[in-house]
Amino acid sequence: MIGAWLEAPRVVIDLGSINTLCRGDGAAPVNELVTKERLQKRLAELRAEQENGRRLLGDLEAKATELRATILRITGAIQVIEEMLAQGDGAGETGEERAPG
Repeated sequence: MIGAWLEAPRVVIDLGSINTLCRGDGAAPVNELVTKERLQKRLAELRAEQENGRRLLGDLEAKATELRATILRITGAIQVIEEMLAQGDGAGETGEERAPG
C-alpha cells in the first residue's frame, strides 16, 4: 500500500476535515476526484461492453438471416416432395421411376 502511494503521481494531504488532492495544476477535494475517476473508468468499461454487445448482436443477426434462408429452402423442398407424393408422381412402390411425361 505504501509503495502504491510512492508511485502515484498525486499526494494526498489531510488538513483536518479538508481532504485535498494536489496535482500541480491546482487542488480539488479527494472525494470529487476519486468519484470522477471511478465514473470515467466505469464509463470506459460500459462503452467496451456496449461495443462487444453490438458486435455479438450483429453476428447473431447474420447467423439468424442464414438460418432463415436455410429453413426456407428446406420448407420448399418439403413442399415439393409432399406435392409429388400427393400427385403420385414420385417413385413407385417397386422403386421404379416414371419417365417424365
